[in-house]
Amino acid sequence: MSEIVIFLFCAAAVCYLLAALGSFSDLKKNRAFAWGFSIAGFLAQIFGLGAIAFKFGRMPVATSYELSEAIVCVSVFFFMASSLFFRMKIGAFLFFLFAAAFSVLPVLCPKFFEGVSAGHAMGVLSSVHVVLAVSSYALLAFSASLGGMYILSRRLIKGKSNSLAARGNLSLEKVARLGKRTLFLATSIMFFSILAGGFAALGAGLENFAALKFAAGTALFLMMLILSIFVRFLTDFTSARLCVLLFAVSILLLIPIQMRAMQ
Repeated sequence: MSEIVIFLFCAAAVCYLLAALGSFSDLKKNRAFAWGFSIAGFLAQIFGLGAIAFKFGRMPVATSYELSEAIVCVSVFFFMASSLFFRMKIGAFLFFLFAAAFSVLPVLCPKFFEGVSAGHAMGVLSSVHVVLAVSSYALLAFSASLGGMYILSRRLIKGKSNSLAARGNLSLEKVARLGKRTLFLATSIMFFSILAGGFAALGAGLENFAALKFAAGTALFLMMLILSIFVRFLTDFTSARLCVLLFAVSILLLIPIQMRAMQ
């Protein structure tokens, strides 16, 4: 079973990388190619998480490895749903590079399946907390990819580039608006995630390590909330850079804590 799970996650990473490479083309054939590989990667990741759930009889979000895969999977779902309505070449390239990297990094860890095996089942409130947190992180990743798309598109337009990357994208105004709305939605979901996590912790007793995780999550939420409130007063370029920075901070803040939980 472990070999199958690792194969599925690696296959997802390869598919996302191919989707990134195919996203730049103006040809319908290559766009269909990118769509096909993005769907294949999404399904491979779904089956990988499903195999973990089947083997251990729990939600596949109990460890940092599973969380990484789950966040990527939900992010891909949001991105593909948005791509049905908007054309986002540069955003697709950046996003699927992120998806490929964060799909393969967990399985490169020598203790990947040992860590997955150490995961345990969660209560109802804890499960709600994790599902909401994963959705919020996924939207935050989507917002960051839109921020990166805005920054690169702005530079290409300023440079008057006529490359494939400079054509066929959303207008800068629409990219900025979509990024801000995505950030607001991520912040709202994170609020309810923290509420569910707080009630779950009170019911089970708040240990030192759980308190540290809760404090880190609350700190991230406050940063998201502050940016969501003041983003209307910032320039689109500044807000795009801050969305990218906020996602980077979320990784630096929470991933080490999750890794500490495996020790």
